Parts: sequence; C-alpha cells; structure tokens
Amino acid sequence: MTRDPRAATRTVPYAVSVLRRDPLDTRGQLQDVLSAVPGLFVANRNNPTQDPRIVIRGVGARTAFGVRGVRVLHDGIPLTVADGQTPLDYLDVESVDRIEVLRGSAASLYGNSAGGIVAFSSPPIELSGAEGSALSGSYGLSRGDLRLTRGRPALSYSAGVSHALDRGYREHSRQRVTRGSARLRSQLGPASVTAQVLVFDMPLAENPGALTAGQLAADRRMAEPAAVARDAGKQVRHAQAGLTYARDLGNGDLSAIVFAGRRALDNPLTFAVIDLDRTSGGLLLRASRSAGRTSRFTLGLDIQQQDDDRNEYENCHDATATSARCPEIPAERGALRRSQRERVSSVGPYLSGEVAKGRFRFSAGARADAVAFDVHDRLVTATDPDESGRRTMRAVSPHIGALASIAAGHSAYANLSSAFETPTATELGNKPDGSAGVNNTLEPQRSRTLEAGAKGALGRVRYDVAVFSTAVRDELVPFEIAGGAGRRFFRNAGRTRRRGLEAALSSGIGPVELRSAVTASDFEFVEFSTATADFSGKTIPGIPNMFGELSATWNSQPVQIGVVSRFVSSIIVDDANTARAPGYEVLSLRARSEARVGRASLQPGIVLENVFGRKYVGAVSVNAAGGRYFEPAPRRTVVGSLSVRF
Repeated sequence: MTRDPRAATRTVPYAVSVLRRDPLDTRGQLQDVLSAVPGLFVANRNNPTQDPRIVIRGVGARTAFGVRGVRVLHDGIPLTVADGQTPLDYLDVESVDRIEVLRGSAASLYGNSAGGIVAFSSPPIELSGAEGSALSGSYGLSRGDLRLTRGRPALSYSAGVSHALDRGYREHSRQRVTRGSARLRSQLGPASVTAQVLVFDMPLAENPGALTAGQLAADRRMAEPAAVARDAGKQVRHAQAGLTYARDLGNGDLSAIVFAGRRALDNPLTFAVIDLDRTSGGLLLRASRSAGRTSRFTLGLDIQQQDDDRNEYENCHDATATSARCPEIPAERGALRRSQRERVSSVGPYLSGEVAKGRFRFSAGARADAVAFDVHDRLVTATDPDESGRRTMRAVSPHIGALASIAAGHSAYANLSSAFETPTATELGNKPDGSAGVNNTLEPQRSRTLEAGAKGALGRVRYDVAVFSTAVRDELVPFEIAGGAGRRFFRNAGRTRRRGLEAALSSGIGPVELRSAVTASDFEFVEFSTATADFSGKTIPGIPNMFGELSATWNSQPVQIGVVSRFVSSIIVDDANTARAPGYEVLSLRARSEARVGRASLQPGIVLENVFGRKYVGAVSVNAAGGRYFEPAPRRTVVGSLSVRF
C-alpha cells in the first residue's frame, strides 16, 4: 500500500488493514466485505443504479454515485479513472480473495485522492478445478456463478461468469446484471506476465430515488414519484483489460501495467437523460531497489487518460403533449440540452523511500500531480455561445513517517502527510446557472493529516489503534437547488477539520474467532459561508460520528457459524444540521457446512440479515432539495446458497 509490494503492514508507519473474504459471506456485498475496517464506512444505498458509498475518514460522503476521494485498485490496476471517479458496478466481489486498505492522506502517493486506498486482489491460481454456485433470497434475488481454474507453474488461468436478477426491496428497483472475468498468468523465471479482462452488462437497473421523512414514515418501500414518472434508471456496458509485467531483481523489482477500458451508459434521471460513451486507460511504471534490510527506495510514474463523449437530453418519459422540450411523444429523449467532449489526463511521478536504523524505521515520499480537464462544447447556436474550456490542477503531496518497534510484535508510529483531490469531470461540469463548459470557480480540495498509532499482537490477540487530525482547505461540498430536479452541484467550503479515533481488536479462543472494529470521529466546518448562510462550527453531514462492528465465528469443521452486529450513530444530512437519520443496530447470522461426495465438495449456506427486522436508513443523500435525504434499507432478509467444487 506504500507502493512497495514487499513491505509488511506491521512495518509501515501508516494505518493499513488487511483482510480476507469471509467464507460465510455468500451475498458478495461490499458492506459485508469492508465493515471490519475501522475508519471505513460503507453506505449501502440499496439502489441498483448507484454503487455503495465508500467513506474513509469522512472522505467520499459527498458522492451521489460511484466512489469519490478513495482510489480503488483491482490486482494493481486502477478502477478509478483519471478524474478521481470510481464506478464499482463491474467489480465482481465474489472473485476477490484479499483486500488491503490504506486510510488517510498518505494515499496521495497513488494520486488524486484524500481519503485512502482500497486494493482488491484475486486469489492465487494454484489448483485446477471448477466451481458452480447458486443463491436465492428475499425480494426476488437470484444469482448463478461458474468459475474455472487451471494452475500450472508455467501457465495458469482462471475464468468466471455470473448472472443475477433482483426485484429489490423498494418499488422501482429491479436489476438484471451479468459479469465476466478472465485472468491468464505466465511465470518466466524471475519475471511474470499477467493478462486480465473484466466485462459487465447491466441492461436493467431502476432508480427508486431518495425519500422525504414523510414518505419514509408513510411507506418506506415506495419509490420517489418523480423517479417512477420519468423512469429513472440506467443501462451499462463496460469492459476493461490490463497487462501486468513484474520482474524480481533480487535487490529490487520492476513492474509495468498498461490498461484500457470502454464504458457505455444510458442514464435516464429525473432532470435529464445522460448518454455517455467513455474510453479510459493508462500506464503505470514502478521500480524499486533495496540495500539489504536497511533501506529501500521506489520510483514510479502514473499516466491516465479519460475521454467522455457526453450528450444530455430532456427527459420526456412523462410528457403528455408536444413542446419545444419534448417535440415528439411518446419518447424518452427530448431536445438536446448539452453535447460536449470531456477529456481528462493525469500525470503523477512519485518517489518514496524508507530507512531502518536499530528499532526505528523512517519513511518519506512525495508525488507531483497534474490533472488537466479539457471540455469541447459542441452545442453552439446563435443563442447558446461556445462554452468550451480548459483547466489544469497541480499539486505536490509529500508525506513523512516514523515507526518504532517498542517490543517483540508491537510497534508505534506517527506520520504527517498531505493530499490533493480534484473535482470529477461531472462535478466540474454541473454549474448552477445551467451552462456547459468548465466551472472556473470550483477549486480542488487540499488536506494535511497528522496521525499516530500502535499495532501488534500478543499471542492470538491482535490490535490496531490510530488517532488522526486532518485540516482541509476548499473541501468539495454538494448541494441542490429548488427546481433542479435532483441535479447535484458543488462548491468549496473554506476550511474543515476532521479528528478521529480508530481501533480494531481480534482474538482466537479455541474454535471461536472474535473481531471488533470501532470508529469515533468529530468532523466540522471551521469556516464555511455562502451568500445566504454561515455554516461555520456545524458538523459535516453524511458521516456517523460513531460506528463499528462486533463479530464472532465458530469454526468446527465441517460447520461454520457466524454472528455479526453492526451499530451506526445518527447521521446529519444537511450543512445546516437541521435534520438527521436515526442511528441503528442490526444483527446478522451466517452459517455454512461442507460435505464431500467423491471428488466434489458441496457447501450449502444461509445468511439471515437484520434478524430483528429493524427499520433503518442505510444511506443518505446529503443536502438534497425538498428534504429527499433518506434511502431506506431492507428489513429482514434471507439468502440461501449452494456451492459445488470439483
């Protein structure tokens, strides 16, 4: 996570968590996978058109869709595109084996991120075999998976495909999706070459929207009326391919990654229909060299490109008569409102190093980023002038840290780091006056973090504790306006401050594994005023002040049983702190067993989520117009599964 694949997490002076997929987790949801990481909050919007919202130390809460402020990698290849946006819909969580999370501004070593890094890794290809699985659950959920592997020293491969259907807990939330992946790896002496492909097809995904407090109380399963009337949803096709070369040099290593992707999006929203055709790609180069066990230095260069062909039409799905806005009915797409080409390029060289002396280890590094946005306005008329524009945002982000081994298996650390995060192309292009082009008043946010912590193990007891304080300048804040039909705009807050405590503890007692993660935080606007209000001293919305997880797993082959309890404090939903979503606690039960039948292994499983059927809000829409803040979570959910391995 410090861009050194050989570094052990216990030896780096940063808050790093490593976890494996829980074999009891058959649903494959990010909320289940990542909830054991302190400081990381996953808001599951239960909306097939919007990815789960990943928030690390409060960064990422502003996003309406996808992930912002947190960089996401899959087998070393960025899923995050050049402008800092990450669509997660095409990530196949079922194919993930290991997850690493770096929390805090030190993530800036990967560029254009302020919150952290989440790196997903596929399992090593060691054995040959086949696996098929099927699951069925509440609210019309069904999914089938098929995976093949062939493990050979010289050439190995894995491939998988899954298809899922879901009616959804709420009205207007159906989904149909197919995912595929393939990986081919060849070992050539000290070098390896890995090729991988991810494909994704979602021809149906309905958007139920967020609800007001009154709507939530009346019928929590209802959809926002405007979302139904205008048939809000999306259709997506996505493909990404990557090629990785890695070579062990004995006293160092060398790697090169080249990748490219294509995404087609048809996205009816309440305020418009978005037609987006995106190509993206990049090149990552990294070389490292060590001098025994005392020092190691890494030099690298990241280059990414993003090219969006964007058209925006009037949404005429609910039109009853022809007009200039909707010249033909029935028709979903009306008059063309915006047509532009958005190109984003980012270049980021970086250098990092660490030196060990006795019981101490020192780390330092810096990255220089240049992110260029170029918008070409293609809708130019006598009354609509050319609003093309270009902006380049630059920053140098250094970090320095120190770690001390205070006893066998125990260490303490401290670090000081900075981060730089640009608006995304969408955030930069959405201007309250409705014009096209680039918002020249919106600035990137810059942060500086001071962090200290301790981590280690005493017998079978493992702990990880961190405290931090982050000062942010020009934080990017979302807002909506009356009559905007749900379109989100962005502005900068003058100064904000984030402080927090993160703790994780785990232990094994015989066949029982206990695990806990707790986060307490205090995030506030220090200086933030608009033309009509002063929010200085208010709490930053969208993030619970406290959340955590307690779990226990009993493993007595061939049976495994797990209990997971999650708690979340109330969440403020607007800058003025006038409304909030109530806190909640939910309990989940999971069980799995295994039976051998000849060469086959049968693994039936069951998951019971929200055992007591609590009514709670799983996610909020920050600063939504008209009080549409709340996105309800399902009540009791049952999922049964069966996996067959050969």
